[in-house]
Amino acid sequence: LKKRKRDNLADARTLRATMLAQVPGMSAAKALAVLAAYPSLVSVAAASAAQLAAVQAGKRKLGKALGGRIADAFAA
Repeated sequence: LKKRKRDNLADARTLRATMLAQVPGMSAAKALAVLAAYPSLVSVAAASAAQLAAVQAGKRKLGKALGGRIADAFAA
C-alpha cells in the first residue's frame, strides 16, 4: 500500500487491501495475504473465522483472534 490516500485508490485490489487493513491487528502485508486467498471482499465475507485464521501470511498464519475480527467486520 502507498502512503498517500489517493494513490491507494488507483486499482481495485489496492482499494480492497486498504479496506481490510482497517481491521484492528491487520497490516498491509496480512491484507494482501488474505486477498491472495480470497480475491474479492464477497469471498472474504463468505469465509468463516476458522478459514480466515488459517490464511498464511509470510511464515505465520493469521490466527484465531484476527480471523475472528475479520469475520466480525463483515458480519451483518
